Amino acid sequence: QLDNVLTRLAMTDDSKLERVLDKLLPQLVAQLGTAGPQARAKLLAVLSHVNKRVRSVESMRLPLTELVALYGRSASAPLVLNFAIVYIEMAFARATREDCAAVAAPLLEGVGCRSEQHKPILLRTAVDGLAALEKEGGAAASVDSVRADFTFLRSELDKATFMAFARDCMLYAPPSARAASALDAAQAAAQAG
Repeated sequence: QLDNVLTRLAMTDDSKLERVLDKLLPQLVAQLGTAGPQARAKLLAVLSHVNKRVRSVESMRLPLTELVALYGRSASAPLVLNFAIVYIEMAFARATREDCAAVAAPLLEGVGCRSEQHKPILLRTAVDGLAALEKEGGAAASVDSVRADFTFLRSELDKATFMAFARDCMLYAPPSARAASALDAAQAAAQAG
């Protein structure tokens, strides 16, 4: 069956591929959690083909909302989580502002319990989504509606994780050119002995 999927994908025009991937990509990624070794190898071949096709067409959108939902449901399957987060990043970069804003809250659900490798990706993506939300008129929203959408605020761990990241973002100061050149000079002097 996966061989047929790969064949059909290979024959699908780029103009129609986005519509096919809207349904197919979340299903393929979800199957990684339950597939046996042979099926997993075929799934990886199909996903490799998808990657090649998608990366060659920058304007092709991916099913961001569905991938975020899949990530939120797949707490126990590391392979599913890893692939989902890769596609979430890819989808987010190609999504509309509205779609980015819509996934900001779901990305933060359970963020305090996620792996250390996934936390920065989820937080960075969610903050970008929050910026899109503000530009879409989110600042005018009532406090009650924000609380209803951002249920991650009910979890002390999620809230603390998000607040620590937000603090780090606000306190970040890019290195100045002078500091960078001084650092380069110090490294060169240390290497020279």
